[in-house]
Order: sequence, then structure tokens, then C-alpha cells
Amino acid sequence: MLEVGAGTGYNAALLAYLVGEHGHVVTLDIDEDLVLGAREHLADAGFSQVAVVQTDGALGLRDCRQVRPHHS
Repeated sequence: MLEVGAGTGYNAALLAYLVGEHGHVVTLDIDEDLVLGAREHLADAGFSQVAVVQTDGALGLRDCRQVRPHHS
């Protein structure tokens, strides 16, 4: 599942809950501070199936190699 606008990671966590432990969520944000914060919040909450990618969401996710799920 793709989310544009990572923010704090809260919505990505909700989406991760919905897709379950075998699903994957990718969330995008252009702001480095938000990306780093979202990664930290999601890792602390145990959502290792979420990848937070720093990119301009208006462009979508052009390169899937950017997706690196965070594993705690």
C-alpha cells in the first residue's frame, strides 16, 4: 500500500495494521526531518513492514529500489 505524506508515521501504522504482518506499506515524504521521525516512531511501535522513503510524493515512487523496510 502506498501513502503520500508520512508525517509522524501514525497513518502508516494504521495502514500497516490493516494490511497485516504479511502486507507492506510504503509512505513517502519530502521532508527529511519528518522521514527520520516517522521511521523512529514506526520502529519503536514495532511496524517493521513499513518503508519510509524521502521523495517528492507528487512524483510518486519511480524507483522501487528506494524501498527499504525498516527492521528493528
